[in-house]
Amino acid sequence: MAVSLLEEIRAAEQKAEEIREAAGTEAREIARRAQEALREQERAENEKTREAVAQRLREAQKRAEADVRAIETRRSADRQALKQVAQGRVSRAAQSIFERIAGNGNH
Repeated sequence: MAVSLLEEIRAAEQKAEEIREAAGTEAREIARRAQEALREQERAENEKTREAVAQRLREAQKRAEADVRAIETRRSADRQALKQVAQGRVSRAAQSIFERIAGNGNH
């Protein structure tokens, strides 16, 4: 009876060791899967962040292009106004020169 009791104890100890080893293996596998899931989540978050940044850059580019077009339109209008002023001055200067020449020729 004492021998069979010792055998039962050894068998129980062996079973406990097997359970501990299996639990350790399972714990390592759970930790590995958790780390992989975390890495995948980080990759997904990084991709979302990259896409959000890219979208903001595209929007900023569109705004900048619109601003450039508005500035070009204003500058074109300003150049046209200056051109008209200059043409008016040239016309007045030509008229003044003509009047001087015509006036001097009559004397």
